[in-house]
Amino acid sequence: LNHVRFGGAGEDYCCSVVSDGTGNYFACGSYSQSFSFGTYPVSSHGNLDGYVLKLNSALSPQWARGGGSNGRDEFRAITLDAYGDIVFTGVNSGNLYFDPGVYTMNSASHSSFIGKYSPAGNFISAKQTMLYGNCTDMKTVGNYIVICGKMKNGQISSDLDRKSTRLNSSHTVISYAVFC
Repeated sequence: LNHVRFGGAGEDYCCSVVSDGTGNYFACGSYSQSFSFGTYPVSSHGNLDGYVLKLNSALSPQWARGGGSNGRDEFRAITLDAYGDIVFTGVNSGNLYFDPGVYTMNSASHSSFIGKYSPAGNFISAKQTMLYGNCTDMKTVGNYIVICGKMKNGQISSDLDRKSTRLNSSHTVISYAVFC
């Protein structure tokens, strides 16, 4: 059985893994303090932060990206969209920063979000999905991303359609969220 080991000095865990049609693997999870994936270090933004990483078919590290706020943030689920881009979701404790330092998402504490990287590890987009929520799983069904989770008091972010996630031709998520 092949395996790969990665992580840092603090608390590290992997929550979700998905593979593409060519044998690459993508994973997301959370870490505290620092995180190293092969020769790809990921810096910490606060208490607990999240990561997205890519392994090739030989399980060699290809890239790693981190994100977080000055509080507790977790990346919990990952999938590939119809275009092969990496879509992930999680919860955050405030303004969320995404590596490689190209985007800051201003959001309320205890919010859920959805983010997106290209297969090469380039940041594409991120959006808050709900206030006081907890996204726990996601799947791709055609051009739709289905997100499951728990919400408190039904507070879904105002820019979301409660029924579906759809991607436009430029691979941008234009609406998303089916909450179970």
